[in-house]
Amino acid sequence: MNNGMIFTFNSKGKEAVGVGATPEGGGISTFNSNGKRIVELGVTMNNGGAIATFDSKGKRIVAVGAAMNNGGAIATFDSKGKRIVAVGAAQEGGTISLFDPKGKRIVAMGATSEGGGITTLNSKEKPLVRLGATKFGLNGIFVRFEMP
Repeated sequence: MNNGMIFTFNSKGKEAVGVGATPEGGGISTFNSNGKRIVELGVTMNNGGAIATFDSKGKRIVAVGAAMNNGGAIATFDSKGKRIVAVGAAQEGGTISLFDPKGKRIVAMGATSEGGGITTLNSKEKPLVRLGATKFGLNGIFVRFEMP
């Protein structure tokens, strides 16, 4: 956070709570006894609300907030800060995405105008197998073959 902060400090002289203004609006941060940020509550760039939690080392592990489409979104992160799960609201309904350690989406699941669907993707994020319905009225399992 920036643009003006007020902090309280613990008996060790470490930040305990910060309240202030950001370019988007107001925010509150809480810190552990070692001065590492643990929880942050604030405003997103699209003027929605957001909450982030951090591990004992100050790395973000969960983020919850308003998505760009005004629906809700949740993301979890691994110990290296890479997003591993994303859950959100989309125009058609809910979505869930799973990511590999490199940050590539490898599973996508969600509601569509045709029904529900699950897609697995390769390391280049190209669809491999899809289970679901299509806009052409086809239902079932669809497999993509690529020649080397």
